[in-house]
Amino acid sequence: MRRIAILTQSHLARNPRVFKEANALDQAGYSVSIFTVFSEAAVLPEDRDLISANIAYQALVDITQAPLSRRIWNKATFKLGRMCVQYFGVQTPWALGYGYPRYRRKALSIDADLFVVHQEMALQIGVLLLQRGRKVVVDLEDWYSEDLLPEARTERPIQLLKKLEQHALKHAVLCYTTSKAMAKVLARAYQAPEPHVLYNAFPADWQQEPAAFVDRKDATRISLYWYSQTIGPGRGLEALAAALCEIPAQPIALHLRGNVSEEYQQDLVAQFPKWLQPYIHFHRPVNNTELPKRIAEHDIGLALEHSAPKNKDLTISNKMFQYLQSGMLVLATPTQGQREIAETYPNNFVLVNPEGYLKQALVEAIATAPSHQKRVNQPQFCYEEHAEKLVQWFKALEVSN
Repeated sequence: MRRIAILTQSHLARNPRVFKEANALDQAGYSVSIFTVFSEAAVLPEDRDLISANIAYQALVDITQAPLSRRIWNKATFKLGRMCVQYFGVQTPWALGYGYPRYRRKALSIDADLFVVHQEMALQIGVLLLQRGRKVVVDLEDWYSEDLLPEARTERPIQLLKKLEQHALKHAVLCYTTSKAMAKVLARAYQAPEPHVLYNAFPADWQQEPAAFVDRKDATRISLYWYSQTIGPGRGLEALAAALCEIPAQPIALHLRGNVSEEYQQDLVAQFPKWLQPYIHFHRPVNNTELPKRIAEHDIGLALEHSAPKNKDLTISNKMFQYLQSGMLVLATPTQGQREIAETYPNNFVLVNPEGYLKQALVEAIATAPSHQKRVNQPQFCYEEHAEKLVQWFKALEVSN
């Protein structure tokens, strides 16, 4: 069982769990290949920089260089699948991602001893492989059938996703997910064995003190930091603005990193108090190896996740671990996943009281930040500790065969 095929549908730069898992298994002596969807040509060099040279990295569906007719077909099948779900209630896997028919055909032809599946299309393939008697490991890095807000769920084949999740939890040779809270709820929801837990931590050598500030221009102000791929509504920023409007002027600056439309940027800034508006800074995304240095410039990491949908309540986002690994004080909303970490490391957190207001937590965090002892490269927050568990799970599969 030395040949492992990892199936996913995102670029590695957008899906850290995959490249961290692949590198850990490669270092443990496994022959690892990653199969995915190439949709952004500009990201491919970063993808390859994230993995060992020993790891094969291939596209099952390539939207970047395929002939125009194939690119149109791959996108059209996805659109058609979503329309079938939305207008006719058809639970088709075509609605799970770009080019599912091609993805399925090529994925099922892969020769490997063990398959590891990530994300929705790969989960569908994983179930098909299980039904064919193949050995499949499932990383439920999200609760797919309980993700996204209602308006975004109309095109998702929810019932299909539930069937896939249940089958995977009951029949995969190994399952793991992102938090203890998620593991317990998944087991209860599907009357299945409880999956293992693999936290979204990052390698120790990623975390470095910045040689110089790049984002932060005024070191006299306490710096609040938030990042995601996209800066937009539904991410807690409006609640942050409302809370800051209720407190007196503070010596702070706010740094937001992610892609943002000009219209939303203007609208968001207008929601913050006038005393803060000159100190609100927007930054474009940076690559995965640069991001930790930029995070480490700041004082308070904002993790303002909502408790809906259920997936958001139960998972623990990547940013939580990167904040902690950078030694920051973290201001977090009390989702089940974030509470799980905050209760383990209370000295690193200001948790919003469910019965209180965000403004009270902000005032406390701003007051605490100057005295918070910032320690970079804290081993308990690094991936190496979790990677060791992952490798042991895979070794146990070999013994059981």
